[in-house]
Amino acid sequence: MSDRPYVVILGTGRSGTKYMHKVLRTSGLDVGHERFGRDGGSGWPMVGQLHTIKHDSPVILHQMRPAQPCISSMVLFLKCHWEAMKSKCNVSYPIEDGIALRALNWVDWNRRCAAAARWTYFVEDLARPSLRLKIEREIGPTPNPIEWGAVPTTTNHFDHGETTRADMRAADAEIAEQAEAYDREMWEGRVLS
Repeated sequence: MSDRPYVVILGTGRSGTKYMHKVLRTSGLDVGHERFGRDGGSGWPMVGQLHTIKHDSPVILHQMRPAQPCISSMVLFLKCHWEAMKSKCNVSYPIEDGIALRALNWVDWNRRCAAAARWTYFVEDLARPSLRLKIEREIGPTPNPIEWGAVPTTTNHFDHGETTRADMRAADAEIAEQAEAYDREMWEGRVLS
């Protein structure tokens, strides 16, 4: 077994896993984005591929982004993203397109990630030194110190329209309520340090 940590950051699409991939790479770890590198991976496909990990004790964490901004940003998903979820992770949804699909995916994917991870944190809380320190302790020794400030927090940012809570409710009130309730539950129970 390697002395190097094996780190997996799970999250929905558009939750900031590319940012964490880049941050972890500052430490000298070979962590892939949306694929596994020698020392782990960060991205939405990882939750469907955990069974392929050969490391004895991987550090698996779940990174979330609140429902509204994440679901808004998921408008950038292409048809190939949804097809990859079906083929790589054996997931399909009863809805074909639109806000309700994005909201349903946000809830479902975050639940899958939370079930597989040691604990969950919100990407917005990474500005807190106490959370950064908790993550560093969880990962353990890395070849170099993690350089949190070396990667812009706007990594992988694209302008897009906003999906409001009213938009989500108009698309599907039941799914919107599920997303809002799960968002509240996870925000209130989130790890800060």
